[in-house]
Amino acid sequence: MVAATRAPNLVPNGAIRLSEAFDRLCARLDPEWAYLPELCVQWDERIARGDEDLGGNPYHHMLEIEFRAERMLRWALFDGELCACVHHLHTGVDLELYKPDWWRMGRSVGLHSDYTDDHMLGPDCQLDGVPHPIFLSKEAFENWLGTEKQLAVTTQRAASHEAEIVRDTVAFSLEEIAERTGLSRSTLYKERDANRLIVKKCGDRTLVLESDLDRFLRNLPSS
Repeated sequence: MVAATRAPNLVPNGAIRLSEAFDRLCARLDPEWAYLPELCVQWDERIARGDEDLGGNPYHHMLEIEFRAERMLRWALFDGELCACVHHLHTGVDLELYKPDWWRMGRSVGLHSDYTDDHMLGPDCQLDGVPHPIFLSKEAFENWLGTEKQLAVTTQRAASHEAEIVRDTVAFSLEEIAERTGLSRSTLYKERDANRLIVKKCGDRTLVLESDLDRFLRNLPSS
């Protein structure tokens, strides 16, 4: 299926792009957020060199922050605490996107794009068949972001309404799962491709949340 041509990534004055809002929230949750991509690169380089002392896996920490931030921002959009819009260039009208569709999280962790699609789920952002960039009111977002109490309430609501999302975001690579379970990598790849093993994309890494791994192992047929 050919992807639709996107409208230019331009948003009105006084707006903040969805991806920028997500990045700001990640930085708000963890002051070390800006350094994590470089730490991930260094981790990959140490693995390539065969270093034994790897230290903590920064991908796991990145997944934790992105997962938490996505859950918080999605719930704020779903609950109406924040409003996501697209701009109709011909009429000059800002159109609010359908709130309930922010509920679902996709396979890729994070809200790194300003356009929803099959990889980053959410309300349809197309106008006349053309995807338009999603934005929020910058003033409203800044007020929401700057309120410690509001962020705490948002987190509690998201956790209470999303029973399928584990609070503890421990995750494992397919290689780690193979070592822990004795299952071959080819078996894990087949299970992943058959959607029986749910994976998440975090940057260039493929990880499995502990809750999804537990569910997968419980459903394995007995030998």
